[in-house]
Amino acid sequence: LEYQKYARLVESLAEPAFICSAEGILHMVNPAFLQVCGTAPEARVLKQPLQRFIQPSQAVASMLQAGLSGGWSGEVTLQRADGTPVPVMLSLRPLLWGRRERLALAGTAHDLSEIKRQQAALQAAYEQVASAHAELGRMNLILEERVAEKTASLTEAYTRLERQNLALQNLDRLKSDFVSLVSHELRAPLTNINAGIELLLARPRSLPSSARRTLQLVQAEIRRLTHFIETILDLSALDAGRAPVYPAPLDVHAIASAIQRQMTHLPGAGRVRWNFPPALPDFLADERALTSVLFHLVDNALKYAPDGPVEVSAGAQEGRGWLSVRDHGPGIAEADLPLLFTRFFRARPSDSQTVYGHGLGLYMVQRLLEAMNGTIRVENHPEGGACFTCWLPLAQEEETGEEHELENSGRG
Repeated sequence: LEYQKYARLVESLAEPAFICSAEGILHMVNPAFLQVCGTAPEARVLKQPLQRFIQPSQAVASMLQAGLSGGWSGEVTLQRADGTPVPVMLSLRPLLWGRRERLALAGTAHDLSEIKRQQAALQAAYEQVASAHAELGRMNLILEERVAEKTASLTEAYTRLERQNLALQNLDRLKSDFVSLVSHELRAPLTNINAGIELLLARPRSLPSSARRTLQLVQAEIRRLTHFIETILDLSALDAGRAPVYPAPLDVHAIASAIQRQMTHLPGAGRVRWNFPPALPDFLADERALTSVLFHLVDNALKYAPDGPVEVSAGAQEGRGWLSVRDHGPGIAEADLPLLFTRFFRARPSDSQTVYGHGLGLYMVQRLLEAMNGTIRVENHPEGGACFTCWLPLAQEEETGEEHELENSGRG
């Protein structure tokens, strides 16, 4: 009965179990033990020493002694018949066995194969993560080194560009000073030559007609060169902030009359149409600067639109005065519109052979308008040709603002 009770208990366990004597001789094993150890039938296992199935075998004696003293548990390896190891957690407990109630041991083993596989997988994953982390750290160090190299390279390039920029600024200043100096030195001789030609032309009887035509041609070229030199000097003064621009209330009709007198010698001056309303408020502008602005715009329109009228209009809108110069020429390429007011820019360089100019007129116009708190806009007219529009403050608005301030201060 005692044997059957233990037999049923051992055989009902799903995990490997056995009963052995105090010396480690197997007396009973369950089917799970046979399955794990791969030994069947049961007769081959019974009466066999436990050392045959457990590794390390040299530790079995101490395990049995500890189990008999009160129990033992630990991780060991069950050996299959084919030599394949199976890791298990083994527990040994003492018990009385047989009719004489001899001291024996009951053992149960929990298969750790799946746990070991999971541990191995986790260890491999951990090692992979550690390897990736180390590789990431190495790549980060390389990246930091490259960033440091690029930063040093960019810093060096920026420093070099800054030095070059300063050198270019100094060169530009020296160039402006040189051009201004040369222009000053040229203006006096040209004035003297022009005066001498005027004296010769004042004697009509002493000059043959061919010589007179030659002198008149030379005089026209001298005037054109003088005008170019004056433009350069004005630009030098504007760039240096020394331009004598003094905005004051100004009648635009007087400006138009002065320009008409200046343009009598220009070819195509008869194509200019002046559309100024009789009642036009005064503009707040410098007389000399505004005359130069309007002259440059009209002269530019006559040069680049050789056919058709050139319309000059004026008016007031939203508290500001405006002047527009529109031609009926081929217009301006859209790509050239943002560059028109750049120094020495010419929309069609091929025109330099037929159209006199140096690309300074429109730059001069913009700088003079900015000095008078004005603006300029250029666009292609829908019906053809280019249209330049200048905007300037009105003197009435300025005076109204001053009177309002005086009135407020009087009330205070």
